Amino acid sequence: MTNFIPGKVVKRFRVKNISVVLRYPKWEDLDGLLDHMNALISERAKIGKSRKFSKYEEIDFLNSVFKKSELRDMIYIVIESGNKIMGSGNLAREQMEKSRHVGYIGLSLRKEFRDLGVGTELINTLVKLGKKELGLSLFKISLVAGNERALHVYQNKCGFKVVGRVPGEIDHFGTKMDHLIMVKEV
Repeated sequence: MTNFIPGKVVKRFRVKNISVVLRYPKWEDLDGLLDHMNALISERAKIGKSRKFSKYEEIDFLNSVFKKSELRDMIYIVIESGNKIMGSGNLAREQMEKSRHVGYIGLSLRKEFRDLGVGTELINTLVKLGKKELGLSLFKISLVAGNERALHVYQNKCGFKVVGRVPGEIDHFGTKMDHLIMVKEV
């Protein structure tokens, strides 16, 4: 049985007088999620995408999120403040039969929501939900080498450890960069 209910609030908190809501996505988020991802691509953020999404691609993506969430293979969280999507995070269960206890975390935050503790809150919430609702015990997260902000949060605030480095794996707008892999056991 899944705990996924579109739009269900997972957590509410405040940072620097800003009200923040972590919740499951709903279809009405389509335009906000598309705007969020395309804004990150425009700023050349160090995320896994470099090409803007079309509305049709975002529809396919959101449809996939709903299916995987209902199958208990993913937890996807929208970060909302003032009725605007400010970020998102997901925890995807590994699909190999012998690795179903492992979850892979991805997240993205708008510029104005960085360095406020929102990413830390999101990651810790995903780990807690992953353990409780999906039975996960090992969490993986990765980043582009040189993203010191993310490395600091993952390592010092969330308890992840660097376990690997893949030289030149990331092509960040024509520049080859190393890919760091981090894990946390719970």
